[in-house]
Amino acid sequence: MAPSLRQNNSQKYYIKLICDILYYCGLGNCWYEEKQGTKLHKYLYKAWSIFANVFGVLIIFNEVLANVRSDLTPKEKNDLMQFTFGHPTISAKVMILYIKKEEIKAFFKRMLDDTRNSVEDIEKYAVKRALFYCLVLISVLSLALFLTVVDAVKAYFVQGIPIRTEVIFYPTSSDTGVFVNILRVFVEIHFWLFIIIMTSIDCLSLCSLVFLGFKFRGVRIYFEKLAEKFNKPSIISEEFESDFITGVQLHEDALWCARNVQQSMGYIYSVQIVESITLLVISLLRLVGAGHANPTLFVVGMTATICLVILTGSYMMDAADVTHEALQISTAIFHCGWENVKVGPGLRTTIVLAIQRSQDPVYLTAFGVIKLSYASFISILRSSYSFFAVMY
Repeated sequence: MAPSLRQNNSQKYYIKLICDILYYCGLGNCWYEEKQGTKLHKYLYKAWSIFANVFGVLIIFNEVLANVRSDLTPKEKNDLMQFTFGHPTISAKVMILYIKKEEIKAFFKRMLDDTRNSVEDIEKYAVKRALFYCLVLISVLSLALFLTVVDAVKAYFVQGIPIRTEVIFYPTSSDTGVFVNILRVFVEIHFWLFIIIMTSIDCLSLCSLVFLGFKFRGVRIYFEKLAEKFNKPSIISEEFESDFITGVQLHEDALWCARNVQQSMGYIYSVQIVESITLLVISLLRLVGAGHANPTLFVVGMTATICLVILTGSYMMDAADVTHEALQISTAIFHCGWENVKVGPGLRTTIVLAIQRSQDPVYLTAFGVIKLSYASFISILRSSYSFFAVMY
């Protein structure tokens, strides 16, 4: 039996899985391989995609209009404030995904197929790390959503507010009828579909950063293994030259992937910075507003805050790992065993250039100026709290 894609290329399997989820949510094909299907299937999917996107835009517009309502309860105003800022930023990520779709496809194809790392077990550790980040994010988000639903049910029994997860302009809590109830169901469907899209885009971005970081780690390990292979004086210069050139090519492939993940997903990182600062401030305001009067709302706000911190920290730490792993390569190249081999002038020049090339820091940025790093993560948390303190 032929090995499955999950066994043969686990990174490709999980990236493709996320792209398939986005595809079925109506966002089109972000995967570099074409979807197979009949003309009828393509027409039906096109119709579904148009409907899903237009429907999503209308619901968000309906949600923004809810700010002019004068009959909102304090809890509804609290929820609306978060949704008004949160959902448009998530929509911006979707737009970036549409605009950069071809560049994202090219990046995935080269990273997952054309330039797979030859170091054993590197993929296994990369997938474990990516799954860890994604599962932690999904777990905390699921807890926040569960508590949100519990709070909505509680509001229905205590205040008579119809069970809902989004606050919209129409229908209001006083509207009744079959059409109104059907519309409420569609609004709930939109909320959960939006959550799936948001989580999938974030997981796609996180997996890309994790796999990129391990790609640089694979280059470092390759040169370290080269040092073990040529750890004593030898005259086999041709074999060393061939192996060294292969390592340089692996490094160049990793640098290409770093440049292109920045070009294709850099705007998503930028939107995430804005989303994190804004929603962290709002979440802190919600926590203060809830106080001890509404324990359920307080716990909901706390889990939402933790979820935002985890999401932002995952982006920052994964990008910082890319920078860290890339900086280790220059030392690995210098100690790769070239001094034990009779190296000609041409190869010696190549070694010097490779070391110089690897000493250039690799940074992923937001807005082209904010470096994604551990220090930036702390800075964002401080900025959010400072902004909250000024507003409060």
